[in-house]
Amino acid sequence: MDGEEAARAFGLGRPLSDPTNAASGLMGTIWQLRTDRGQYALKEVWHPLDESTAAASDAFTRRLIDRGVPAPRPLQTIQGTTLARIGTSTVRASEWVELREVDPDRELDAVGRLLALMHREPIRAAGPVDFWYTHPVEPPEWQATAKALQDARAPFATEFAASVPHFLDLQPLFRAPRDKQVCHRDLWPDNLKATAHGLCVIDWDNAGPAEATQELAMVIVGFWQGDPHRARSLYDAYCDAGGPGRIVEPGDFTMVLAQFGHFAVTAARRWMNTASPHEKDLYHAWFQEGWDQPFGMPQIAGLLQSLN
Repeated sequence: MDGEEAARAFGLGRPLSDPTNAASGLMGTIWQLRTDRGQYALKEVWHPLDESTAAASDAFTRRLIDRGVPAPRPLQTIQGTTLARIGTSTVRASEWVELREVDPDRELDAVGRLLALMHREPIRAAGPVDFWYTHPVEPPEWQATAKALQDARAPFATEFAASVPHFLDLQPLFRAPRDKQVCHRDLWPDNLKATAHGLCVIDWDNAGPAEATQELAMVIVGFWQGDPHRARSLYDAYCDAGGPGRIVEPGDFTMVLAQFGHFAVTAARRWMNTASPHEKDLYHAWFQEGWDQPFGMPQIAGLLQSLN
């Protein structure tokens, strides 16, 4: 990351040192930049992202920050755009916030209250919800991917093939979202952190139309860790704080089930499409995470019983 070029593009002042790699994930790398004006986060985006989509997610982020949702405030370039081209990379910038993991034994009530704040006074969304959050992977795609992994001698080819019946059995549970509003849509624990002053929501890139109940179910699945008391604590705090979502049927978990299926297939495709050993390990681990912690009808039934 060229810190001087990034600082010029976003008007951040004079860099005091080279940017440091603060975090890397499946969607990009976060660089920490210190300048004579403060500290900033530069996100090097690894996936295709156009200016209009990025600008819409930043506008949503600012509206929720103004509502009281704690999040790093996104920054614009000196030309007024959301994205900048730094070398060969697409980059967006925000304020820097020191983050740590949420303690599920002490902070789940705060997670529930924060999600309620994000869902109250909904910003209505026009247009369809992206298939990633609503539709299962079709059987031919499962079968073709399983065969391709086997032909490529992937180390997880056997596990992938064994997971296909599990995912296909869950497809009748899917239902279309209702009462669409703009949601974060990526509120897994990786993107809901704690700070010295409370919680903080990060990585708003995927914000768009969704249903509050289905996003609520996703947050509960992300944090419950198999403990019904944790699920109930988060859910009660959300409801008591005026959150509109209510989990009453298996279809409320559609966003979770859809993403888990797409995660598995996307991890497999990316494993096959890279020659980098590091990236192959990364995508293998992404698939393995879902394989080691399967989510299906027994878990849904247990959660429904705990929450109702």
